[in-house]
Amino acid sequence: MGKLADWAKKQSPFLKLEDGEEIEATYLGYKISPDPFNPDQERVQYMLDIDGVRKYWNNRSGRVAFFFDKVKEGERVKIKATGEGLKRRYELSKVGEKEKVGEKELEEITKRIK
Repeated sequence: MGKLADWAKKQSPFLKLEDGEEIEATYLGYKISPDPFNPDQERVQYMLDIDGVRKYWNNRSGRVAFFFDKVKEGERVKIKATGEGLKRRYELSKVGEKEKVGEKELEEITKRIK
């Protein structure tokens, strides 16, 4: 990533991850609000502290919500982005825990509950 991209990410109050990029953050909580792009639906805005800077992550994924439902405010998490555009996925885990909720794990869970 170049200097201008780094600058833009630092200026934005929102979390933006490139393909393959991974961050560690402290989970600060969430709020649910109407999705400005689809007023008939809601989205979750997660609040994260990344190296002393508060960032917001807007996400409508149920899988992400299930993960954060098990995370307590103040706990450290890892978020890794994979894929681009509509194929973007996130691997999520608590820092220091081996449990990871990624695409493969989600597929296995889905197979078991069907």
